[in-house]
Amino acid sequence: MTPTPTPTPVPKAKPRLRVAGDVVAGNEEEAVYHLSVPQSPADQEDASAAPELEMPGSFSGYLSGLKPGQDNFKIVNQEVRLLVVVNPFSPNHDGRQDRTIFVGRIESERLRMSHWIINVIQGEKVFRTFRGGSRMPHNLEWDGTDERGRVLPDGTYDVLLRVFNEGGLEAAGVTQPVVIRTRLVPIKLSAPGTVTLTGDKQQDAPVVVAIPKIPRSSNWRFYLLDSNRRKVFDRNGSGEVPEKFSWQPRVAGRVAPAGKYRGVLEYRDEVGLKGTAETEFKIGYAAFSVQLKAAPLLFKPGQNAGEGVSFTPDLQGELKINRWTLSVLDEKSDRVWRRLEGEGQLPGSIFWDGRDASGLAVPEGKMFRGVLTATSAVGSEEQAETAPLQSDLGNYAGKQALAMNLTRVPFEADSAVLTEAALRNLQAAVNVLHQNKTDFVLRLLGYCDLTEAHDKDIELSRQRAQVVADYLIETAKIPTERIQFVGY
Repeated sequence: MTPTPTPTPVPKAKPRLRVAGDVVAGNEEEAVYHLSVPQSPADQEDASAAPELEMPGSFSGYLSGLKPGQDNFKIVNQEVRLLVVVNPFSPNHDGRQDRTIFVGRIESERLRMSHWIINVIQGEKVFRTFRGGSRMPHNLEWDGTDERGRVLPDGTYDVLLRVFNEGGLEAAGVTQPVVIRTRLVPIKLSAPGTVTLTGDKQQDAPVVVAIPKIPRSSNWRFYLLDSNRRKVFDRNGSGEVPEKFSWQPRVAGRVAPAGKYRGVLEYRDEVGLKGTAETEFKIGYAAFSVQLKAAPLLFKPGQNAGEGVSFTPDLQGELKINRWTLSVLDEKSDRVWRRLEGEGQLPGSIFWDGRDASGLAVPEGKMFRGVLTATSAVGSEEQAETAPLQSDLGNYAGKQALAMNLTRVPFEADSAVLTEAALRNLQAAVNVLHQNKTDFVLRLLGYCDLTEAHDKDIELSRQRAQVVADYLIETAKIPTERIQFVGY
């Protein structure tokens, strides 16, 4: 057992104290405390064996009261001060903040000192002791090791400075915490999971990567890699790491390609440890679609002003359009008869005068289709196609025309299949055509009624006209160039 020091009065402001787990009861007149004093240096030979805290029998300062359950203490005294210069520090022998420095100072002119002791403690354990004479410690280095030269584990320790007077009694004392950290504290970068771009700089917000505050960090570099590991953003500095990086998603002046991106932060923390943190996000493009209508489907080639076809594009979505192309193609061979194009957003209407690239009117009775290709600001493309167009066969001036009314050819609802009644009517028409030996033009007009699906009416009516035309071409042997058909 260790000896019990002589009871010593404690200032009235602190009548109830707690030291190393023992509550000291007292009253306003008197209070006592109990501290364990090692009997010999051997008691501290092995720091891992939790040696007792070395304390004198009496001192002129006082201990601060703590809440029950706490196992440490603070010595409060305004007559001396202790400065821990490098805090935290990292005794890992990497040449960066491997040591800390203790600096003591006497604040009272009345204090006469014979010697001092510094203990590095944690809880009730004393890990390192320094001693000195009548001059306060100045630039006292500590490499983070215990008495046997072993580096202490990461954590917070108390540095206790005690000053003794000429009579050998403790005259003052003060503590300061010191932090040992040899392992990097991981940090997490924050970035949006998915970034959707429209290609419009005013509409597309920058990509922001947030970084938790890293106090006293230095020598940092932050960069972004695309899916091909190419750097698209790179920043560096020597000061503290910024708390965010902002990147306008552009590469070489164009909108950033869609795909996965990785942000990498490299830095030195406050104790010189080298750290790396990463985050990932994706870039995608806003969706868009186009539709294209044409009128009239049976048109007159541009012989006179205003003759031709008006195409009406319809854009759905938020993407900005950079350019568009309208191609008039042969329905069967995909030959390009005319190409119209422009920059920027789609116009409300595109007019084609029915002439080819050389300025000549397209052949009469020819079948065409319009194909619109829209390219967005992010490089994606969408296409839309019209129903088949046919150039008018003309009036065949000077030739005999045979008028045939085929509007009584019936169809089932939502169907383009010839019924038995339709075949009877068409066979009658074939008989009439066989009896007629003159040149003629045959126009077939298909219709739908109001009970049939609105979004399919043009295509269904065209299909009805088509099956009638096919029947007449095959059965009556009428040349294709003499038949024109269109759906209404």
